[in-house]
Amino acid sequence: MWTGKRRNALLERAKNYEAVVVMGCEAAVATVRSTLESTACHVIPGLKSEGIMSIQPKFSLPCNLTLDLESVTRYVHPESEKGDPKPQGGTPQNIASERPLSGEV
Repeated sequence: MWTGKRRNALLERAKNYEAVVVMGCEAAVATVRSTLESTACHVIPGLKSEGIMSIQPKFSLPCNLTLDLESVTRYVHPESEKGDPKPQGGTPQNIASERPLSGEV
């Protein structure tokens, strides 16, 4: 959620550059694109979201932080890197995670 003041600051700063790299989700890329549509500045997505994770953070002494992964709801991307056709609907699809269910950060 970007305020008007934050968008105007981005617009003023981006005028001095040919491109900006957005290190955020697809919604952040869309926000930057809409903010910079009146400029010649190119928007380059720096990340590709995999999905939404449901995690359980845990803390134990001495200073151990663990994130237990409960599930991942993966996104169905409109166009994959393999050139697969665009899926219909574009809604997230719940797929069992192939990652371990627990890990230390």
